[in-house]
Amino acid sequence: MKKIFYPLLLLILIGAICAYQLLFSSIFNQSDYQLEVKIRKGDTWKEVASQFKNDQHIKNFYLMELSAKLLGYDKKVKSGRYVILGDFSAFRTLRKLKSGNQDPVNFVINNITFPSQLAGRVAKKLDIDSTAFLDYIISAENASAFGFDKDNFWSMFLCNSYQLYWDVELDEFVNRMNKEFLRFWNDKRKQKAQNLGLTPEEVLVLASIVQKETNYKAEYGTVASVYLNRLRLNMPLQADPTVKFALNDMSIKRILHADLKIQSPYNTYMNTGLPPGPIGLPELNVVDAVLNAPSNKYLYFCAVFGSGKHVFSEKYSDHLVHARNYQRALNAEKILR
Repeated sequence: MKKIFYPLLLLILIGAICAYQLLFSSIFNQSDYQLEVKIRKGDTWKEVASQFKNDQHIKNFYLMELSAKLLGYDKKVKSGRYVILGDFSAFRTLRKLKSGNQDPVNFVINNITFPSQLAGRVAKKLDIDSTAFLDYIISAENASAFGFDKDNFWSMFLCNSYQLYWDVELDEFVNRMNKEFLRFWNDKRKQKAQNLGLTPEEVLVLASIVQKETNYKAEYGTVASVYLNRLRLNMPLQADPTVKFALNDMSIKRILHADLKIQSPYNTYMNTGLPPGPIGLPELNVVDAVLNAPSNKYLYFCAVFGSGKHVFSEKYSDHLVHARNYQRALNAEKILR
């Protein structure tokens, strides 16, 4: 009897230890560690397993394989992004993966000047190819389907923070952004745009110029009013940031006379009216500043060197004085470009 009892007890003990390890013991050797697991559509257990196997913080990888077999996960892998916390056991980890209960990505759109930058941001945070996305948003056919044209379609992607699933499809992502755009452009905002004689898309273009002109929030509305006054008089906007955009170099600190001759629809020195699309994606508070721009007679403004602010003028003669002062300051600091 003893010959049977002790081996059986040993087996029960080993089984209990294995069960404990499987169900309760953390798969990590560091309790505060987190592992981000990204699974693409079509991935097999082999691709998933490699993310655990190659992580230096994983202990007892065999428990992961055992759990996968016990739960049948190795036969049916679900795509997505999953954050595995430091206290997760092998069984709890595989149960989460099998459930498909993925963790959303906090996708933030900000500080975007060119469509290629937006495409790069999308590809970095979501499982969407940057080239495929860029091709999508510069397509006239796709733009038309959402009520845009190929130059302003990318302005639909409003600066904000969004909760998205990492494996979201391209079409699904664009549709979500369109819903956010329509939600922002409620009846009240659309009426304000109409009162300015602009469409929502044109407001976004103007807001993108305003944001590139000043970092001083208190000036957003006043800068916008200058451009609105010019638009009403059919005066060229003569906005330096649009020339920088046309030159594909927003780092330029000093616009030269030769720059003003660049042949581009974005050169607001050579063309009247707004450019065909935005010169960046404006923050929503800038958009609202445009919609609520104060009424004034300013037609000119000039930077005050070193202050980050501007001085505004109604008369060109006053503007020339401020402009000369600014040029002298640039010369004194040897800022030639």
